[in-house]
Amino acid sequence: MAIFLLQPVASQATDAVPLLSGKPASGVIKGSAVQRYTINVPKKGSFLLTIRATGTPAKGYLPGFNLLNPKNQLALGGARPFVYREYVFKADEGNWTVEVNRGDGGDEGGEYELSLLMAPGIKGKEIKIGEKVSSTLRRDTVDIYTLRGEKDYVAEWNLAWPE
Repeated sequence: MAIFLLQPVASQATDAVPLLSGKPASGVIKGSAVQRYTINVPKKGSFLLTIRATGTPAKGYLPGFNLLNPKNQLALGGARPFVYREYVFKADEGNWTVEVNRGDGGDEGGEYELSLLMAPGIKGKEIKIGEKVSSTLRRDTVDIYTLRGEKDYVAEWNLAWPE
């Protein structure tokens, strides 16, 4: 009599493509297919991961992703119409896997752009103390600014929306 123990093997995706901060990746996803990317996260690193639909919109298309931590455990995931975004703060160090998928499982359209912003390392337009900055934010965009702090100085932000 033979006894076999079967145990699922967690494996980091071998077909995954590295995703770099500030360098979006794009592709087409159809049906139940999954496209994989890896993110190399430094110790206590934080990041913003965004997927957005591109190209001709298909009815019901839900771009999405699952995010697996370095232990290959599901950390978070989901899908939404047009744009899905997640923030991870003080992440575990190591290789994270992003599995791009379709929340709707459809075969029409499916074009996407996946982008990553990683901190530390994100640098934006430098703002000096007392300087006023004006910018226009459009759907699906992020503006990044860098402040240089001084010991015992407290910065205060004021956001104003046009009426």
